[in-house]
Order: sequence, then C-alpha cells, then structure tokens
Amino acid sequence: MARHLFADKSEEFIHAQVNALLSSLDIDSNVRGKGPMPERFRELDDYWNESQGNQIHGAHAADGWISEFSQNRERYDNPDAWANSFEQQHGVNGWVSE
Repeated sequence: MARHLFADKSEEFIHAQVNALLSSLDIDSNVRGKGPMPERFRELDDYWNESQGNQIHGAHAADGWISEFSQNRERYDNPDAWANSFEQQHGVNGWVSE
C-alpha cells in the first residue's frame, strides 16, 4: 500500500515510511510469519459445514421472494408500466407537480 501512496517517491523513502509506521506501533519489521497454524479450529469448521449443509439441502432463503417476483413479472414487464401507473395515480399532469 505504501508503494501506491508514495508512487512518486523512491524505494528508500517508502521503506523509511513503512519502518517509521511499524516502529510507532511497536511492531518489529524483521519478524516473519512462522507458517500455518499448527492446529485448525475444528469447532469453527463444524459450524461452517453445518451452515452450508442447511442451505444446500433445505429451501433457499430467496425462493419465496423469487416466486413472488415471478408472479408479478408479467404485470410489470412493460418498460412503460411505471409511467402508466404514475399517471393513473396522479393524473396526466402529475409530472408537472413532481
């Protein structure tokens, strides 16, 4: 990110800014990650798998909305339907007051 923020600056300037930020946060810039975590969180994996299993086997949450939308689609499929609906509610000159 520093390279994007300081795109017009030299690499030395960018490294100096990053080191200053890390130092101000008491972060040692020489510490590297030690690789993957030795053990996974099985409990979280179980929660994830359970939540995904419910969605796959059961009805999808949006199925009801899709069904309702499909029933009204023919009524609103005309691109001018919204304009006609407005004119029915507010009259032909209703556009002027809006």
